Amino acid sequence: MVVTDAINAMGFPIGTHKIGQLDVDVTSDGRACISGTNTLCGSIVTMDKCVKHFLEATNCSTEEALEAGTRHPAEMLGIAAQKGTLDYNSDADFILLDDELNVQATYIAGELVWDKVKGNHDKRAIQRKGISGFKDIV
Repeated sequence: MVVTDAINAMGFPIGTHKIGQLDVDVTSDGRACISGTNTLCGSIVTMDKCVKHFLEATNCSTEEALEAGTRHPAEMLGIAAQKGTLDYNSDADFILLDDELNVQATYIAGELVWDKVKGNHDKRAIQRKGISGFKDIV
């Protein structure tokens, strides 16, 4: 099973950001540190990077790696009828990937909420789905 323990700074651009009461520096080498220090304050690795790392580290098939990040966590949480699948009556939350497993688009309940080519996300669609912030779905 593949999961990410990313903090809220995941997806933020390089620079200093306020996360709760803490100032966090997101660095060019993909680290999140307490501002002004080299002290790590959490992971900012995205799920697609976790799946790619799992694929490379285990030499499994692409299908097995994708299931490790989708189907298996949903099964473990007891929500496999709604999440981790595109079966009839499921939530239809899914992503589109390119051949290198980079996220190209994100859909929630079958509705496009983020598109890499357009470089934006649909805040209204996200709000309709009851998600507090875009970083929660990437």
